[in-house]
Amino acid sequence: MATAITTPRPVELETGPDLSPPLGHIQLVDYLAEFRRSLQSNFSRSILTMLGIIIGTGAVIAVLAIGDGSQAAISNTIGSLGTNLISVNPARFSTGGVRSAANGAATLTYADAEAIATLKPEVAAVAPQVSQQFQITAGAENTNTSVVGTTTSYSAVNNWNIGEGSFFTDADVQASNPVAVIGQTTASTLFPSSDAIGQTMKMGGVSFAIIGVMADRTQSGPQDPNDVVLVPITTAHFRLTGGPSLDTSTMRTIGVEAASEADIAAATSAVQTLLEQRHNINSGGTDDFQIQTQAQLLQVRTGVEQTLTLFLVSIAAISLIVGGIGIMNIMLVSVTERTREIGVRKAVGASARDILTQFVVEALLLSLTGGLIGVIVGPLGAMAYGHFAKATITVTVPPMLLAAGVSMAIGLFFGIYPAQRAARLDPIQALRAE
Repeated sequence: MATAITTPRPVELETGPDLSPPLGHIQLVDYLAEFRRSLQSNFSRSILTMLGIIIGTGAVIAVLAIGDGSQAAISNTIGSLGTNLISVNPARFSTGGVRSAANGAATLTYADAEAIATLKPEVAAVAPQVSQQFQITAGAENTNTSVVGTTTSYSAVNNWNIGEGSFFTDADVQASNPVAVIGQTTASTLFPSSDAIGQTMKMGGVSFAIIGVMADRTQSGPQDPNDVVLVPITTAHFRLTGGPSLDTSTMRTIGVEAASEADIAAATSAVQTLLEQRHNINSGGTDDFQIQTQAQLLQVRTGVEQTLTLFLVSIAAISLIVGGIGIMNIMLVSVTERTREIGVRKAVGASARDILTQFVVEALLLSLTGGLIGVIVGPLGAMAYGHFAKATITVTVPPMLLAAGVSMAIGLFFGIYPAQRAARLDPIQALRAE
């Protein structure tokens, strides 16, 4: 009896669901790899495309760093003058339709300053000032600088301490003594290799003994505050500028120190009322003087700096827009060059969303790379400017993050259209492309 031979059935292995991505599906790692290959194959073109983003991002960061540093320097300088300082200056005047320069009117006198000093308790001290440019000689050295005649209250009112030696006294003012206190710059110019204290200098045909050198003061503008000579106001009037009466002599400015920050408003109002009475100005009339506090000065200068910074940032933003347009153009070229590749990927299962995501990610990475380079270039450029211009630079993280975020947003905005165009390609037509 023959035995039937049967073929054993193959064992079926139990398998789970197929978790592998469908053919043609592109993962994030593939996006990054594709971007790297594109960057390597078209390196020069990619760098030129990112150039607008690099310049724009770097310029925005540099401008903000320079602007923030400038505002900080202004705040420090104005704060160093004393928060209680009130400046009273002559107002501008017009003659034949032509306006004078600031402090051009002769409307403030020494008698006005003496009257302001009686406004107690709101006013703590008063320092009237007259000034004139003089050619000063000391041995073989000489310089042309501003000579300021003032009183012993000048140091306290202007919050400027003596660095070496001493300030002149009330006795020097009463006797019109030919003594002088000079700034650091003037001292180094006239006495480059010796101590200025105890030396003599000549100006206006009069010899002056140098009794002190002021402490160094931070410079915030084109004029060096340390290039100055301070003398008793009576000495300046009777020995240098001349004039029959000190009371009627014209003051360039009258510095007023309020008793405290809380008294600034009251002191300002009291000074204005007093000067209007002395100058016979009716209520509602135009004052022939102007009063300015440190807070007002800080507000004006900060406003100017902010306006300038905004203007420069707007110009830098144009570079970002131009860079975005460059990214859009290069991505459109890339779509044209890779039409056949797009067709192959669609034919093997890639969806329109996969293609859209791929090109959007490439545009984002291109823009982000340019932004990151700009984040490095911007602070370096700002620090280089600060080094050569001797300016204060403040580099902070928020502007860097903002600039990098804006560069990504621009890449996304200008990369969507080329990506949509790639995603809409018909796979059959794309495969026929050469």
